[in-house]
Amino acid sequence: MKISSSAGSYSCPSFEEYESCLKACFASEAGSEIWCALEAGGYPCLSILADGRQAVVNWFAEEGGDMAASLGDEGAAGVVSFCGGQYETAAYQVISADDAMKCALAFFHTQDCPDCIDWEAL
Repeated sequence: MKISSSAGSYSCPSFEEYESCLKACFASEAGSEIWCALEAGGYPCLSILADGRQAVVNWFAEEGGDMAASLGDEGAAGVVSFCGGQYETAAYQVISADDAMKCALAFFHTQDCPDCIDWEAL
């Protein structure tokens, strides 16, 4: 599995290496934009924006294909900024960083849209 993030790019042939690299990405003080795929720039992929204890996750089956975004508190209104204001997302798409990590770990095994959280089809 390949991970590209604001903390660097990693090739992770084992689950243990993948998990370790993800933990480093999530720990970034400035927040992280994390892309996970079997091949760099490939599909399917998982995109994660993480800042501290919150995150938003997007899954892409293929370029121009099926897409889904994490679904958190459906009653949340407004927008939430990530990565020092570089990105904004709907507040209802925000989930915990712990749940985003669970999604990323599940993605390693199947590359399907992980079923450990609720999703909104895009």
